[in-house]
Amino acid sequence: MAKRQSLKHLSPEEKADRKRQQATVRKQRERARKEKPPIGMSPELEEFLDELLKLGLRHAVWGLAQWERENKQKFPELDRPAPDASLDQHQKFESRRKMLGLARFYVGTAIKRDKTNQRHARFLVKEAEQADGRGISVDQLRNEKRLKREASAEQRRRQEALQTLQRVRVAGAASL
Repeated sequence: MAKRQSLKHLSPEEKADRKRQQATVRKQRERARKEKPPIGMSPELEEFLDELLKLGLRHAVWGLAQWERENKQKFPELDRPAPDASLDQHQKFESRRKMLGLARFYVGTAIKRDKTNQRHARFLVKEAEQADGRGISVDQLRNEKRLKREASAEQRRRQEALQTLQRVRVAGAASL
């Protein structure tokens, strides 16, 4: 996301003109997004979905998230089988519909979750390297960090108590 530009140096008329231009650009973007026709279910998408569902839920969610990001719209609904279709086709449709619904449930946060997992993995590697560099285990390193945090928190509490006591003494001396 771009950093917001300061408008302090602009006159009120220039600010109003700039806001008008930004509103026009925003409306054009919205119109372009709305004008994009929704993609319907096609044989290629059916095949894509079948391949994703064969890979398992985790990969199906990731694949759908990537598809939705690239196409900037939700994955299309499955076409219902004809009423005179066989029971086997109806059962296949229902199982695919359930898996697609479950995958859609997780698609909204799939990319964010993946980035979080990658960040956590980098942290674990960094922590392991720190522990290895010091010649201790990761558990010992974590324990040292925890003890250090607890000691600094205790020190902060003591400092705050001392400052409060000093304020009370100053207020008491001023009242005499």
